[in-house]
Amino acid sequence: MKSKIFFGLLLLVIGYISAYDLYLAISFSEELILNEQNPLGRYLIKVNNGNIALFMGLKFAGTITCLAILVVLYQCKKSWAWICISAVVLIQMLLLLYLISY
Repeated sequence: MKSKIFFGLLLLVIGYISAYDLYLAISFSEELILNEQNPLGRYLIKVNNGNIALFMGLKFAGTITCLAILVVLYQCKKSWAWICISAVVLIQMLLLLYLISY
């Protein structure tokens, strides 16, 4: 039971960091258009005539997909799910550190 709760908390950590990233992107959209460092993000902004909506929508969809995959993986293969969620949480924590320091 404790492991399910902890796994759920880690899912929330991923979701909240992603939501914070999305919030900052929308809040600073003018700067984002000029300073986005992700090549795919720059491309999506360019394709959408300088609008960040497509990029933000796809980021949000990607996060939801990742969370859903982690939940299904936890139900099917717990050992793999723990490895995957650990890696995703680590990356999200590094992203949060980057966002706070930038």
